[in-house]
Amino acid sequence: AESSTSSSSSLRGGGGGGRAAEEGEDGGGEEEEDVLVSEGFVVGSVSQISDRRLVTITSSSSHFCFASLTVACRLQITGSSLDAAYTVGLVDPGGTCGTTSLETGIFDQDTSTLDTNLSTAEMQVHALGTLQSDTAASYKLCLCTSGSCGSSDTADFSHDLGALSITAVAASVTFVYAGLAFDLTVQCGGTAPGGCSTAGGGRYKIADRDPANDADAWNSTLGCGAAAETVRHMAPANCQTSVGCMHRSADPADGLTPTWQGVLIAGRAANGQHVPTAYDVCYCDGDCASPHAWFKVGGLNVKAATVQGPAAVNTRDFVRVLGSQTSWSATGVAKLLPDATSALRDSGCFEGEQSSNFVLGHSCSSTTSCS
Repeated sequence: AESSTSSSSSLRGGGGGGRAAEEGEDGGGEEEEDVLVSEGFVVGSVSQISDRRLVTITSSSSHFCFASLTVACRLQITGSSLDAAYTVGLVDPGGTCGTTSLETGIFDQDTSTLDTNLSTAEMQVHALGTLQSDTAASYKLCLCTSGSCGSSDTADFSHDLGALSITAVAASVTFVYAGLAFDLTVQCGGTAPGGCSTAGGGRYKIADRDPANDADAWNSTLGCGAAAETVRHMAPANCQTSVGCMHRSADPADGLTPTWQGVLIAGRAANGQHVPTAYDVCYCDGDCASPHAWFKVGGLNVKAATVQGPAAVNTRDFVRVLGSQTSWSATGVAKLLPDATSALRDSGCFEGEQSSNFVLGHSCSSTTSCS
């Protein structure tokens, strides 16, 4: 097989067209066995050569899509002399391309469809479709170059393109409420060691919900790459710019479930009432100063507490702050402050002092100590 001194080497194969492999090679005689290399590692071998053209694949060995039942998962393959007949399938992460049976029923189609409007001989976009389950999972990507590949043609999907991590977001509590701290976890696939970096360079940011953030992981510069951290991120200190985020995960070597502790989101009010709010969680897996490195890994829904209390003055009653039992601390305290213009916000709640001129039966000795 022909060798290469660069980070990627070559295979001969695919359909018609392309350039000659070497001057003077006539394509006759026995077929050589060549290898397809991505980022410097061997990912497969060519079994049938119908054209002596030189094909190079230089794609990343790590691919990401966030778990969604409505947003399609699309992959990018880069190289030279790429053929429009190429197809991508999935196998178990511990399997081997070309011998392990393809996974079926994961997406609404079992093999990829080439987006001909976006693809060229140097870059291809393969649509895997929409997921049938919105949970984190791990797969190995296998490329078929024969031009007639179906989900049952296991041997034809012989070229390993690397790992696909389906990501999701989880919290340490059943429901996330405004003003209550929680631990945020990015699920980088479903099988150890996971698809996220173990070098400690991963960062996250919580951004206001925006359909632009749903962009493909490889094309998210104007999505998560440009999105600012929401102004309602209260703690801990994290992003100073859209790419300058500093909160480190609790275990930087965890590539499956990196977790950031003590995250706290402020409430959003509308017409004087706190309302539930949806956010996008963006992540970078290293090189975080580059907007291109950021992509969406899932969403976060922050609930608003429901308050029930006295309906008339000078009448004793309970004040109830309602939420999920598993999300509340048994040591929480409350105070009641006047808010005639619905202008009170979190800082005012912290600084304000409950007055005995307005409230009886619930005493506060300071702005933070009530019983």
